[in-house]
Amino acid sequence: MKRARYLWLVPMFLLVMVAALYAQDALQQADAAWLKRSASDQYAYDAIKLYEQAGQAAPTNDVPWYQIARAYQFLGRFAPAAAKDALFAKGMDAAKKALAVNPNSVGGHYWYSACLSRWLESKGVTTKLKHLGELKSHLMAARKIDPAFFFGGPARVLGMIAFKSPLASNKEAIQYLHESLKYAPDYSLTLVNLGEVLIKEKQYVEAKQHLQKVLALSPLPGFERELADDQDLAKKLLASIPAS
Repeated sequence: MKRARYLWLVPMFLLVMVAALYAQDALQQADAAWLKRSASDQYAYDAIKLYEQAGQAAPTNDVPWYQIARAYQFLGRFAPAAAKDALFAKGMDAAKKALAVNPNSVGGHYWYSACLSRWLESKGVTTKLKHLGELKSHLMAARKIDPAFFFGGPARVLGMIAFKSPLASNKEAIQYLHESLKYAPDYSLTLVNLGEVLIKEKQYVEAKQHLQKVLALSPLPGFERELADDQDLAKKLLASIPAS
């Protein structure tokens, strides 16, 4: 009798196992599509669909949802101006789902902040100030959980907030960006960001070093488009430095 009582658990266990295997397969397919994103935005959209399937099949896993946020942040970065806000908003929504699944999701906190900071770039001072506390709160949470996440991402975004916010502090920005470089000394976006701030501070020698390093980098798999964009900006920033 006891044995029969537990037989009904077998189909449920099998369903859980099938769902886990499906989620794992969808994640692997999504990651493969994501690696091709530099060739076409369609690969990023394909990855988003597959990450959604993985998230639905594994409702306790935050990774698919923050990967969707990352994908929308990427699409928004390279989208026409009129399309950017909607893409960044979709990224924030996906990151919220990651945080709903796991309140300590470093990817949820980080990619929510990354999308929000991009969304705020086109907004006025009042809107930026309204969201400043929220933005910093998520980044500080990500920094506490894993400061090395996404090439030292939390400190990098905090640095650019310090640089671009209405309460700008170039000194604070430089400190955060140097902190970020400790975790990923060859990450092009951090190097470009730091070079830009240093130029504002007329620290041209160090700025040149970082920007020239960007031009010498080779892309990580999947990062071809991002590196090319960072290298274009590095060239413009180098050209803006006064001749000595």
